Parts: sequence; C-alpha cells; structure tokens
Amino acid sequence: MHDSAKLTNLVNKSGFPLQIGIANIVVRSKGNHGWNLLFTEHAWKKKDGTGGFIDIVLEDRFRTSVLVIECKRVLDSSWIFLQPDEKQLKRRHAKAWVTRYTESNFRHFDWKDVTLEPTTPESEYCVVPGQDAKAKPMLERVAAEVVSATEGLSTEEKPLLVRQSDALRMYFNVIVTTASVKVCSFNPDAVSIDDGTVEDMEFAEAPYVRFRKQLSTREVKWPPAISDAAIVRAKEDTVFVVNSSAFLDFLSAFEVDDHSLRDLP
Repeated sequence: MHDSAKLTNLVNKSGFPLQIGIANIVVRSKGNHGWNLLFTEHAWKKKDGTGGFIDIVLEDRFRTSVLVIECKRVLDSSWIFLQPDEKQLKRRHAKAWVTRYTESNFRHFDWKDVTLEPTTPESEYCVVPGQDAKAKPMLERVAAEVVSATEGLSTEEKPLLVRQSDALRMYFNVIVTTASVKVCSFNPDAVSIDDGTVEDMEFAEAPYVRFRKQLSTREVKWPPAISDAAIVRAKEDTVFVVNSSAFLDFLSAFEVDDHSLRDLP
C-alpha cells in the first residue's frame, strides 16, 4: 500500500493527469462549446531545429480557430498579474498567428492583432511564488515555448491549406493552469522609488487573463509605417492564461470578431 501511495504521488506530480483530464472533459462537453480535440502530445519543430511537444491542440467547429495549449499543474499557488493601468483591465485585442490562403497565394502568414471574446485583463508582469530571482521567469519561459510551438504548428499545416481553394486559419497561445489567477491593481504614482514597494493594492480573482509582452527573439516583419509603438506591437505576443476550473467557460466564450479580419483579402 505504501508503494502504491508513492507511485500515485509520482504520477500526479508529473502533470500528465491534468493534461489527460482537460482533453477528456473537452471531448465529453463538445456539444456545449463546439471545440474538437485535434491532437495531444503533438510534436513540433521549427526551421532552426528547436522543437518539442504540444500538450493539446483544439479546433473550433468552423475549423478556422486553433488553440495551442500547454497544461501546468502547480500546488497551492497563485499567479499574480500586475496591472498599474486600469485601461488594461478590459481588453479584447490579442495577437494570433493568421494564415490566409486564397487565389492560389498565401495572402497572410504571420502574427496579427485580432479582437475577440472573452474580454479579460491584460498584463505584461506576473509574480509567481518561489521563483529563482536569477533564473528566467517560469511563465515567460513557458509562454515563449508555446509561441514557438504555435509557429511550428502553423508551418506544419501550411502545405495542407494549399489543397483548399480558400482557407483561413488562426492559432492562439494558451496556458491552462491549476494556479489561482489573480490581478493586482495599483496606481503607479503610489510606488515608492526609495524602496521599490507599493502599499495600496487591490487584488481580484480572474478566470483568465491575457499575458502580453515580447516573448520571442524571432525576426519580425516591420509595418510599412514604422514608429516606436508599431515596433513594440510587432514584437509582442499574447498568451491566454486560464485557470483550469474556468477552461470550459473560456471555450464557450471564445469568439473572434470578424471585423478585425477585414483587411485580409
């Protein structure tokens, strides 16, 4: 019995049960949200030779939206997203990889800002308890890996879309975690420059957030009119961070605004 308990603990620490459970509940509840389980443990590779495995890939009922998902099981932890700008508490924009094929040509094959539901807080700062201050932050590392996996999957699927006369494919980065997702709001004017602390903060539970920042060192295609703001936007990525208990709600609420795609052929 003792050995069985140790083995059970070992399996649970692996995180695979969470991944299997998420895939299972998506399949069982498909009638409620319309998402299909496309792949699990799907291998990906980029041109530079780097690669890995995507935990879960989901596809919506229209076969136009794809979620590239990494599952992270953590114990009794909160991921705290800092938000010093109240304007960022309700955001609809997100960076997605968009592949548009029509008239025998790829009209778009790159990252693009789109608008979509659900509306969430957006942050570029996350505090994760227990991190090594000298190491690369865990969330940034995992999020960057998901972004690379999305690029790898989109490249893998590119030849398949040529078989269609008209194709649109949008790929979104997602991390599903058992961590509690918190949003910490404060006024940047209240930060003490003397010791780098702030006393007046407000904390709120969030089912999901947009984690947006420069996560990749890839080369970017600069927009025709280059400005400081355009350079920042071109290098940013969006990764949705979703509490596992709210994942089915996230799937049900997920909907891309067609108006954000009007500039595509």
